[in-house]
Amino acid sequence: MPAEYSNTFEPVTNSHAMIQSKGLYNLHPIYTYDSLLYVKIGTGYVRLRPDNRTSKDNVFWNELNLMAASYATQGVDLVLVPRTMSVVKK
Repeated sequence: MPAEYSNTFEPVTNSHAMIQSKGLYNLHPIYTYDSLLYVKIGTGYVRLRPDNRTSKDNVFWNELNLMAASYATQGVDLVLVPRTMSVVKK
């Protein structure tokens, strides 16, 4: 397994997703597993997919807030893309 992959769910610092389920909207923390994006709902994790869908029926995401990263589409999944900081030397 490549070094950049982890075999545990890792929280994404300062991030959350607005999740809609059965007409209710709640904020949930975002996690990664092998660079794929998930939200923690109760005691489990739901995978985030493009087009505001998730791996769980009737659960949708409306907003993702990733302070130190962004996301990209990879097939039918969303993946974490860390932001890089460029340093300008004078």
